[in-house]
Amino acid sequence: MDKENNKGIFSLIYRLTSGMWWKKVTQEDLETIIDTVQETGVLDEDENEMIHRIFEMKTIVAREIMVPRTDIQALEVGSPVEDVAKLVVDAGHSRLPVYKGVIDKVVGVVYAKDLLRFWVNKGENIKLADLMRQPLFVPETKIISDLLKEMKKQRVHIATVVDEYGGTSGLITIEDILEEIVGDIQDEYDLEEEEFLEAGEGRYLVDARMDIDELSEKLGIEIPKEDFDTLGGFLAHMLNKIPAVNEKIDYGNMSFTISEADERRISRVEILVNKEKKPKATPEKEC
Repeated sequence: MDKENNKGIFSLIYRLTSGMWWKKVTQEDLETIIDTVQETGVLDEDENEMIHRIFEMKTIVAREIMVPRTDIQALEVGSPVEDVAKLVVDAGHSRLPVYKGVIDKVVGVVYAKDLLRFWVNKGENIKLADLMRQPLFVPETKIISDLLKEMKKQRVHIATVVDEYGGTSGLITIEDILEEIVGDIQDEYDLEEEEFLEAGEGRYLVDARMDIDELSEKLGIEIPKEDFDTLGGFLAHMLNKIPAVNEKIDYGNMSFTISEADERRISRVEILVNKEKKPKATPEKEC
C-alpha cells in the first residue's frame, strides 16, 4: 500500500469517529476496522498495537503508572539552590517537586531551565521559592487520557498524585503517559536495569515495580488482581509482609526469589517458571 492509500484509510477512520457517526460506532467496531486495516498491510504490528493502546488509555488510572512515593526525588523548600543544581545533574530530571517539611506537603515544582535563567540573570543570590511554579494535583483514580488533556491544557509536564486523604502517592509525567502508547521512552539519563530480562531456561530477572498485568501477559500466566498493582505488591500480599533478600515464594508453577530488597520494599526478583509442573493456587514460602 502506498501513502495515498494510507491517507484514504485513516480518512475513513476519522469520518467514522467524527460527527454523527460517533454515536453509532463502538470501540469494538473501531478495533475491528484497525485489525482489518493491519491485515491489508497498511499498518504494521507495532502501529496496530499503538492504536489499541490509545483505546486502553481510557481504562488506566494514574495510580497504575505513577512513580511511587518511595521513588520520588524532591527538594525541601528551604534547600540551597546549589542542592537543586546537584540533584538535577545527579538524578537527570529536568523537573522536581518541592515540598515543605514532609513530602505530603508539595508546594511547587522547579524546572531546570528556570534555575539556569535565574542563575544567569540574578547570580547565585536566589531562593528555591523564587523558582517554583504552581503544582498540579490529581487523584489516584484520574483516567490518564483525561489527565493528558488536562496537562496539555495547563501546559505542565508533571503532576503530583494524591490519595483520598490528600497525601502524596506519587508523581506522573507526560512521558509516563506517552509510554503507555509507544512503550518505554529512554533518554541519555536512563541507565537503570531492564524491567524484564529473560535469562534463559525459564528464568527471568524482574523489577519489582513491574505492573502485574504486564508480567502476567509476558509469562503467559494469570495472577488474580487484588489490592496491588505491581510484582512487589503481589509478593508482599502473598506473605503479608515485606520479604527479605533470598526469601523464596512458590506460586503455581513459579518460584519467586527476592534478589534485592530492604526493610521497606522489594527491588528486584528472580522468577523461575517450571513448565512441567502443574500449577497450584496456594503459595508456599521458604526462607
